[in-house]
Amino acid sequence: MRLLLRQTPRQRGLHPESLFNDRPTIDDYKDSIVSNLSLKELIEFARRKRIDIRDITNKIDEEMARKEQKELEKDISLSDEFKKVAQCIRDFKPLKNYNSEYMFQAELTQYLRRDFPSTNIEIQRGSSRPDIDVNGIGIEVKGPTFDNDLITIPDKLVRYSQRFPKGIIVVLFDVRVNPHRYEELIHGIRNTRFPGLSNIEIIKK
Repeated sequence: MRLLLRQTPRQRGLHPESLFNDRPTIDDYKDSIVSNLSLKELIEFARRKRIDIRDITNKIDEEMARKEQKELEKDISLSDEFKKVAQCIRDFKPLKNYNSEYMFQAELTQYLRRDFPSTNIEIQRGSSRPDIDVNGIGIEVKGPTFDNDLITIPDKLVRYSQRFPKGIIVVLFDVRVNPHRYEELIHGIRNTRFPGLSNIEIIKK
């Protein structure tokens, strides 16, 4: 693998050819890299070059968030309010890396109140309430997020649907789950029908 990473872009097939024989654009290079390099190779290359791996993973997460929001905007089954709340959460950038759900939740609540003044932190009197209520849309915060945290999400969605038919948004921060495992679980949740709950969105921060 190290030998492969030391090859030139043209040797790896990473030097894109322009359709009009012009100089390749940045997007041409991006597409070529995505097609020819695995995430594992990129991570190893970053470590060898002493590049903070978080710079790479953060860029990947940001690109994925933009893609997910575009798909959300196209979904005509979702209300405009639900889409706006999801967009607001995606735009949220916490002031620091939190090891506490409560601290992350508190800052997110204050951020949401700028656009949605009625936002409230839910008082946990039982097991059927998410962490934040935005005009009847439930926000469930998880983090740091491990495998066992993801496994509990379907059960929570079933219980929350009785009180929040307008929708549930699950916000995951500091995700410490194998990428393949994460995608597998999230894909399964997004493709599961929960009785009484048609609006579900999962946002990774």
